[in-house]
Amino acid sequence: MHFEVTICPDEGYYVHGAFVFSFQASPLYPHEPPKVKCKTKEPNHEDPQHYEAAAVLRENPKLFASNVRKALSGDLVDGTRYPSAYCPYTDEE
Repeated sequence: MHFEVTICPDEGYYVHGAFVFSFQASPLYPHEPPKVKCKTKEPNHEDPQHYEAAAVLRENPKLFASNVRKALSGDLVDGTRYPSAYCPYTDEE
């Protein structure tokens, strides 16, 4: 079984963002956990491979919040362009 879920946070740094997750469950589910993949690219301070985002969050939370808003709107952040990821289920952007 395969399906996708879109999550739209209503608070925090990623408020009004849309994050798509892909789920793949084998026939052995629930004895074998499903495989889950986030299909939305974003500057994630919790990703151990994204040291820059973690450093910005620690040193300048306002800049981190600005970078998240830029990324969600499809702008460049530190030379990387992120696809627009605003939640389609809200009037607020």
